[in-house]
Amino acid sequence: MKKRFFAFIAIILFLVAGLPAQYVRGNWPFLTAAVSLDASATKTNGTDFTSAELNVTEVQLVLVTMTFTRAAGSASKVNFYFQVSYDDATTWSDYMEPISGAEYIGIATNHDVISGTTVRVSQPFMLSNVTHLRLTKIVNGDGANALTAVNVSMSGYLFE
Repeated sequence: MKKRFFAFIAIILFLVAGLPAQYVRGNWPFLTAAVSLDASATKTNGTDFTSAELNVTEVQLVLVTMTFTRAAGSASKVNFYFQVSYDDATTWSDYMEPISGAEYIGIATNHDVISGTTVRVSQPFMLSNVTHLRLTKIVNGDGANALTAVNVSMSGYLFE
């Protein structure tokens, strides 16, 4: 009985030693400052804003958070487009949402608010073999109302 107990303890210690010692949660912005979009407007990386090219090689559990303030009663959609790189940000290709196949992440402007008229939605990203991620375009689908305080960030866990 004692041998089994000590063998069990040895196995547990072996398994625990093989797991990451700790993890660090990180939050990285794509934009240095929030942007605003007029009704039916499009903002593009390199012209209207400069997106950070975030290195995701060491990041696990990637979550992209999109935040914006909408007009009261607004009921349309804002689309966020991203690009991925598989070669350390040398070349880029459009990110395709793996389940729906969509080229963008569409958020309803009448989505549940976190405060007042501010909407915040987080979307998990599946990034197999991806080295970098960047925001390329934001499209306001509301033909009558502007969006303000539009911001996008990525969070995840770095295992050390």
